[in-house]
Amino acid sequence: MNETNSIYDLMIVDDDKDTLGYLAGIIESARDRSVSYLQSCEEALDRWQGCGAQVLLTDIEFPGMSGLELVTKLRSHSPELLAFAMTGGGVGHFDGVAFEHVFRKPFCPDELLGRLTGALEQRRGEVCIQANDDGLHGRKKNC
Repeated sequence: MNETNSIYDLMIVDDDKDTLGYLAGIIESARDRSVSYLQSCEEALDRWQGCGAQVLLTDIEFPGMSGLELVTKLRSHSPELLAFAMTGGGVGHFDGVAFEHVFRKPFCPDELLGRLTGALEQRRGEVCIQANDDGLHGRKKNC
């Protein structure tokens, strides 16, 4: 179970337990990743503070707050957030605007893993560069 004060590389939000289980199988194959799996946007918003995630994968449609609303709220606190979405509906008006990429269900596991791993590596490199540019000694998380 997720701890509210844990540090994660990636946060995944979907209200379908089967989808979360499927995603866990894909993501767990990429070692060296800590992942938080949540079932609602409200829970994700509550846990975002202090979780350290730089990459988000969320469904778009939920009861209550939508994935788009979640990303908008999270970016008000973390503008550097890389957000990806998944949906069974159309992707045209979301892709590249609110999200770096929108995966249409069913999606290719290799493409999903490749894009998420690339985003995590991008963030990892930026954290290391920021640490060096600031003249900080030692290594920040994920460097």
